[in-house]
Amino acid sequence: MDSIENTELTEETLEVKQRPIMIRLIAILLVAATISILLAGYHIYRTAEDQPLYDIQIVLAAVIILAIAGGLALGIWRQKDWARSGVMLVLIMLGIAYTVNILFDVSAEIFAGESVVPIGEIFKIALSGAVKVILGGLVPGIILYVLMRYSWCFDETPFQRQLLNRISRHILLASALSAIIIV
Repeated sequence: MDSIENTELTEETLEVKQRPIMIRLIAILLVAATISILLAGYHIYRTAEDQPLYDIQIVLAAVIILAIAGGLALGIWRQKDWARSGVMLVLIMLGIAYTVNILFDVSAEIFAGESVVPIGEIFKIALSGAVKVILGGLVPGIILYVLMRYSWCFDETPFQRQLLNRISRHILLASALSAIIIV
C-alpha cells in the first residue's frame, strides 16, 4: 500500500512540475534570438568598412550577451522565478528604449527643417510612430503576458526574491541616472 501512495505522490509531483508549452516556446525563442543577434552582429562587424572596435571588444560583448541570455533561457526552462523576472525586466527596458527611439525619430521629422510642418502631416507622422511602437511591442507584449499568466509554475525562495528586488532596483536606478545625465 505504501508503494501505491508513493507512486501517486510522484505522479502528482510530476503533474505539478510539468513545463507548459508556452514556457518551452519562450525559452527556445530566447535561445534563437540570442543566436540570431550574435550572428547578425558578427556579420555587420565583418562587412563594415571601418571597424572602430577591436576584436577583443566584440568577443567580450558576445560572451556577455551569451552568458546573460543563456542564463535567462536556462532559468526559464527550469522554471525559476528570477529568470522570469529577468526576462520581463529586459523586455520592459528594451521596450522603453525602442519607444524613446521612435519618439526621437517622430520629433526629428516634425521639428527638423526650416518650414513649419502642416497639422495634417504632424498627425500622419505621429500615427506612423504610434503604429511602429504598437507593432514593435506586439511580440514582447505577448511574451510578457504569457510570463505573467504562467507565474504560478515558477519557483522562488525568499532570498531569491530579495536579491532580485535589489538587483532590479539598482538597474532601474542606473538607467534613470544615465537618462538624466544624457539629457
